[in-house]
Amino acid sequence: MSQKILIVDDEPAALKVLGMALHREGYEVLGAQSGQEALQKAIAEQPDLIILDVMMPDMDGFEACRQIRSTPEIGHIPIILLTALSKVEDKVAGFEAGADDYVSKPVSLKELSARVRVLLSRTRPTAAVAPPPSRAHIVAFTGVKGGVGTTTLALNVALATLEKGHSTILAELQPQGGSLQAQLGVQFQRSFHTLLEQKPEAIDATMVESCLLSDRTGLQVLVSPSRPSVTDRECTPRHVDKIVQHLAGMADYLFLDLEPAINPSTQVVFSRASRIVLVCEPDPIAFQITKRWQAALEQIGLAGKRVGIVVVNRSNPATGYSRHQMDEMLGSALLGAIAPAPEACFYANSNAVPLLLHKRDLLIETQIRTLARELTQ
Repeated sequence: MSQKILIVDDEPAALKVLGMALHREGYEVLGAQSGQEALQKAIAEQPDLIILDVMMPDMDGFEACRQIRSTPEIGHIPIILLTALSKVEDKVAGFEAGADDYVSKPVSLKELSARVRVLLSRTRPTAAVAPPPSRAHIVAFTGVKGGVGTTTLALNVALATLEKGHSTILAELQPQGGSLQAQLGVQFQRSFHTLLEQKPEAIDATMVESCLLSDRTGLQVLVSPSRPSVTDRECTPRHVDKIVQHLAGMADYLFLDLEPAINPSTQVVFSRASRIVLVCEPDPIAFQITKRWQAALEQIGLAGKRVGIVVVNRSNPATGYSRHQMDEMLGSALLGAIAPAPEACFYANSNAVPLLLHKRDLLIETQIRTLARELTQ
């Protein structure tokens, strides 16, 4: 069966010339004249390669490339960007958008054909090492802003699930570094960033499993480095999607701690998650931000019972709101509310002992276990 190439250019003459040249090489050629049409055809036709012109009206090639990479069904397809822009910064922008190669106009048909052959030969074997089918119930945690206790909540919900005898993985997918290692009191040499050093197509189950480590509780964890650092690692949607697919085949429950942002990488995770947990504080500004998050998620088709809000109160109880007041301010019923426990949290952070391991019958422990039951039903 001949390989299928989708060419995207708003100029019909360019589509015809490139299409005829590649057809003579034995490829099946499809055409699209806009970024939106390209997305629709890529999903419907599943081409082996996309050649994408940058200078197009409405949606330029950079944005089309980003949207392709953030769409799970087509995010793996190799992309060649085609443009008259030839400055170094233009090429960097193309690679940052997720392109695999970059060809400047005017196009040499021989050069383009050679680049197509090379790129297809590199990507052809990846189907043989596809991630296993998902067996995990995936729950994604994200803070509506930083510093609201998202990692602490995700860790303790994962521990509550582990208590019930389920195989459980907690993955901290934080490109800028995270706090999970500090909360567990360990230092792991291999991490999420170890996987980011690889090309997405090279990431396989063995590699992902080698970065998973078990702490003293038996919880399997994929951590991010405990301190931010200047790095050339790039967290692309293709990296994240490949990693999550492999993790989902290794446990009954997969909990994901995400950066506080809606971007192409987190959208890949949201699209795979059974439940999405927005974590916020009991604060009027935080509630406003949370409502904006809900609206943004609705725009990308994520709403209803799949998305839930958990309010974490880490301050004095006298400064908080009642559950009913918070429901009214947010305009929807909360998935959960976590009461303040400053002394227990201080002890947990000082001794690197997660809250749920204290076993002191505190209200916060009951609330976390209740939330875990709700998320794993």
